[in-house]
Amino acid sequence: PDETVNAALEYIRRSTGKDGGVAYTGGFGGMGGSMNLTAIGALVGAVSKSKETDQYKACLQRLTEDLEHQEAGAYAEYYRYYMAQALFQGDYKSWQKWNAAQITTLKELQKDDGSFNGGAYNTGMSLLALALNYRFRPIYER
Repeated sequence: PDETVNAALEYIRRSTGKDGGVAYTGGFGGMGGSMNLTAIGALVGAVSKSKETDQYKACLQRLTEDLEHQEAGAYAEYYRYYMAQALFQGDYKSWQKWNAAQITTLKELQKDDGSFNGGAYNTGMSLLALALNYRFRPIYER
């Protein structure tokens, strides 16, 4: 229902700081703030047709100013997936630059059998981050 979607969008709005950072509560620097969440916030703004808002623009700027950012550990693939989506929908030239670097990184991380450390989840998320190159699904269209 529209009211559910609107409530979710309001939650993202309340969780986004003026600087574009996103946290679980109170903007970047609030509880659980991360670049992962900032990428999710930017993607939500893009697919909800909110690209004209100051918050969306701030999220995207925060991401494009730090294209070299890398998450470590369990959140690396999570970040890679949402960052790919956010940049693809928001700043295609930045996505192209970032994507080229990710292809190189993932080639280095990929094992001989085609998988990635961490099993099925890491392998699946890594492949989904690269799927934008092929535009298989409607959401991957610009």
